[in-house]
Amino acid sequence: MTAMIEPTQEFRIAVIGVIDRSNPRLDEFVKGWKRMGADVKFVRIPAKRRMAVQLTAAIRGFRQLRWADAIYAAPLNMHYGPVYWLLAKLARRPLLLDYIVGLSDWIEDRGTYTFRRKRLARWIDRFNLMRCDAVTDTGQHRAQYESLLGRSFPRLTAVPISARSGLTVLPPPPDAAPKHVLFVGSFIPFHGIDVIVRAAHLLRERSDIRFVLIGSGQTYAQSERLAATLGLTHIELRKGYFPFATLRGDYERASICLGVFGEGEKRNVVVPNKVLDALTLGRPVITASSAAIEAVMTPGEQLVTVPPGDPRALADAISDLLADPARCRRLVEAGRKWAAAERNPKVIAGQVLDQLRQMTIRRNP
Repeated sequence: MTAMIEPTQEFRIAVIGVIDRSNPRLDEFVKGWKRMGADVKFVRIPAKRRMAVQLTAAIRGFRQLRWADAIYAAPLNMHYGPVYWLLAKLARRPLLLDYIVGLSDWIEDRGTYTFRRKRLARWIDRFNLMRCDAVTDTGQHRAQYESLLGRSFPRLTAVPISARSGLTVLPPPPDAAPKHVLFVGSFIPFHGIDVIVRAAHLLRERSDIRFVLIGSGQTYAQSERLAATLGLTHIELRKGYFPFATLRGDYERASICLGVFGEGEKRNVVVPNKVLDALTLGRPVITASSAAIEAVMTPGEQLVTVPPGDPRALADAISDLLADPARCRRLVEAGRKWAAAERNPKVIAGQVLDQLRQMTIRRNP
């Protein structure tokens, strides 16, 4: 990882946007920046309110934007990128957009991809990435943006998703049956929950295995119906987003943690948070094969990968892992070491802080 420039006490960052607490990236950045001496204030945009209310909140935060040395637009605020760009221009402050998800990705993931929305989303994505400095999470994601939007974006850089600070390695799961196979995350097509449910169906005769799927989203009801139609009694679906403290017991009981299994192209450009969480906690992980994962990890060494959209391959991988405790221990040790070395939250927060400071220096040489 690149070296960091040490911040001074006077460096000030204004964070603007709707704050999505289900995404840990912002929390890790803010904690890291504060530890390194930066001062951080928020211009909070209310979620799920009318556009006029949200725009008013952004404008009312103008004084804090002027107070800052640099402005950081929180993840998942890509739809208001042009507004933040204008406010940053008026405030005469550099702006960094966090582009771990593009607007085109967002509406496609959630099944709202009409022709008009597609055109508008691509226009906004192009505007944001041409006019603003921005960070995404992988080199593969940057290449996807450039391919999708038909041009290069030299102001877009890749800063990886970090492991969460505060997570510690858990003790081994219980030896007694049933062995828990855990998924925690959004129920969206990208995550391929239907693949997990169908894999559970293939393992329906295994009374020693229990599937626990926790989260919410557009495919939750569909997943419930599928599990009911297949007559599955060894699967639990729990609706909602929960803090880790609430989920700790589920992770402690988990013998295997699951990543994502959808066949969409997005799997090739991201390393999911849920994979990093499980590696950090010391749990073996199975996820779909992915160019982004294979660029930084070795399948079979830190985690297990299977073809996307393939319930049989997933069911076989689960059975094989549960039958081989020694292999599980090797995966856990290698995965934990990789996450600690390559996804250190302080180092990654420092990379973004360094970029913000360099942007300020370029603006005010």
